[in-house]
Amino acid sequence: MKCPKCKASIPEWQKACSCGYKLDFSKVPAPPKQTGFINDYEAIIGDHLGKMIQLSSEFEKKTGIELVVVVINNTKPLPPENYAFYLFNKWKLGKKKHEAILILVSMYERRIETEVGYGLEPVISEEYTEELLDKVIIPYFKNGKYGEGLYEGLKALTKKLEGMIPVCKS
Repeated sequence: MKCPKCKASIPEWQKACSCGYKLDFSKVPAPPKQTGFINDYEAIIGDHLGKMIQLSSEFEKKTGIELVVVVINNTKPLPPENYAFYLFNKWKLGKKKHEAILILVSMYERRIETEVGYGLEPVISEEYTEELLDKVIIPYFKNGKYGEGLYEGLKALTKKLEGMIPVCKS
C-alpha cells in the first residue's frame, strides 16, 4: 500500500509508515468471507464469472500467484484504497511470499483499486496497475460491461506475469 501521507510503500506486515502515519483498522467491520479467487458480492460479473474463476485458478496452479477480484457494495468506514490493503491482509493473500494481486471494485464509491502484494512489487509497478485500470478495465465499465472488463484485466495481468514466472514462481 502507498502511504496516504507521504506516498511511500508500506509492506503488508507493517501497521505504520516511517513518516508516522498509522493504519488503524480497529473500527473496520469484519470483511466478507472469501469464496475463492473471484468474489462477486454484488452479482455484476455475469457470464464471465466461470471464465474468470478458471483463469485465476489455472494461473495460481501454474505460478503460485493469486489473482483475486472482489466486488462489494462499499468500503465504509475506510476509503477504497485503504480497504484494499486491509482486505489483502485479512484474507492473507499471496501466502508467505505475498505473491498476489487484488482487484477491488466498490460499487457505491464507483471506485476500482488494486493492491499488489509485496512479493510482486518488484515486477508489477503501481504505474502498470493504473494503466491496466485506465486502458483495459475502465473503458468496459463505462459501457456497463463489468464482467468483460474484469476478465480482460485478468488476462492482461496473466500475460504480463507469464513472462516473469521464473522471477515470481513460488
